[in-house]
Amino acid sequence: MNRVAGALIGVGALLGGAWLLNSESGRLATGRWSFTKSIKDDRGTFFRLQVKVAYKNAPVEFDIVVACNIRQIKYKDGSNTTEVGMMPVVFGKRMFDNKGLVIRSPDACSPRYIKEGWVPDDLLPVLVVYDNADTLTFGTAYMSEDAYRSPLAELRFDGAKIFLASRAEFEEFRKQNSNLVSRNMFFSAQMGPDLLKSRGLEPTQPFGNHCYAYARYRIPESIREDVRRGWPSDRPRYWDPGPTPSFAAALWDAERQRDIGGAFRSREGWAADGGRPANMGVARSNGGGQIGPPQVRSVNRWGPSYYPVYSDNNASRSMPPRVEDWSKYIRQTPDFVGQKVDFRDGITRGFAYCYSAPVPADSPIGPARNKKFEEAIGAWLQSPVLHQVDGTLISGALPQLSNKVIRIIERDEYFFAIAIFSLEGNGGDV
Repeated sequence: MNRVAGALIGVGALLGGAWLLNSESGRLATGRWSFTKSIKDDRGTFFRLQVKVAYKNAPVEFDIVVACNIRQIKYKDGSNTTEVGMMPVVFGKRMFDNKGLVIRSPDACSPRYIKEGWVPDDLLPVLVVYDNADTLTFGTAYMSEDAYRSPLAELRFDGAKIFLASRAEFEEFRKQNSNLVSRNMFFSAQMGPDLLKSRGLEPTQPFGNHCYAYARYRIPESIREDVRRGWPSDRPRYWDPGPTPSFAAALWDAERQRDIGGAFRSREGWAADGGRPANMGVARSNGGGQIGPPQVRSVNRWGPSYYPVYSDNNASRSMPPRVEDWSKYIRQTPDFVGQKVDFRDGITRGFAYCYSAPVPADSPIGPARNKKFEEAIGAWLQSPVLHQVDGTLISGALPQLSNKVIRIIERDEYFFAIAIFSLEGNGGDV
């Protein structure tokens, strides 16, 4: 299998099945939010993350102590967590206008990051402004320096630092600070009600745990003729070339340039999607901004031009509680959006939209996942939807919810490549 086919299959599997409950296995969600009572068999590491920003010109400071690879944490309410990768992997504060400001901690769990200078002076963690601090279901992530320069920006970034910390500092932080992102919210985005309740958590509106965008690049002149041959005869502005166009390998492997100009660079020179921006920090235009060992940071990774993607298939909408009614609901909703790139002639450059797919209230686990439930899921995924850039339909894109457009071509000049950023982390908790 070549790199292109492998990438397409991997991304398609992620997009098509990210909401499914098979992610429940391996996730540990026992107990309720409370500060730590004790930690046993502690072989973990700890670091302190300090971040200064301004939200609508009002200064906001984060001083977070993160625990990594903790073996067992007991909470004062008697519950416990037996394995944690990072805690808190996300931490939020309520703003004066009832929006929520959430920071995703970079993964500096190895003490070498700090001791050996693997944290850059220009570190830029991922920050997300959520529309409603009470639910945190939908937010706008700042995924590049472009976002902070945008006329739409509500944040000003003033700096970030990481230091080594101790278990005592972590325990004190837990005692003195309350996380806006509750465990109920955090895990409601990952599992259904039955499993939540079995682990001592109450189902609630799920935390917007994944951020969606497209990176937009110029198509090199050297392959434009190949692209033109695939351009539909009616010459639409935006078109879906399908999973395996004749020019796919050439386009994917070609050197890339930001849509607003700059140097052409190899594909490996650009910041990756997936967990990298969240785990390492946001790539700056000078190739900095991210933590990492010398063998990673010696290959500077530049931030592309990101544009946010919206979908009506998100948990902030009032979907019917029973999954068997979802397909009917979508079919009765005029112009239900599957994917909509919010481009607006570039004004949204630098942002991503963060949300989670809906989780049915009647989602069974184990043997209870019967044929009727699976058929309802299938009908939901086959529901008719719109795929757009702004208000323009993407020509050739199959108008079904199950179809996630991996790549969009704009005329013969630009291409959009989908990027998904997870805020959960590996074994993350709050």
